[in-house]
Amino acid sequence: MVPDEDSTLSASLQRAAASADVTLSAAVDVEQRLRDFYEWMGSDLPREKPLLG
Repeated sequence: MVPDEDSTLSASLQRAAASADVTLSAAVDVEQRLRDFYEWMGSDLPREKPLLG
């Protein structure tokens, strides 16, 4: 039995969304680690705008 096109597309989109969510989560984690490091060093991040948002 061949899966129908809609379910295959839906599964692909779900995988892509999950991957994007993991990537965003990792980026937010990196930004928080940078903030923590700079706070530990006693200064603010050297930038004017937040990296994500």
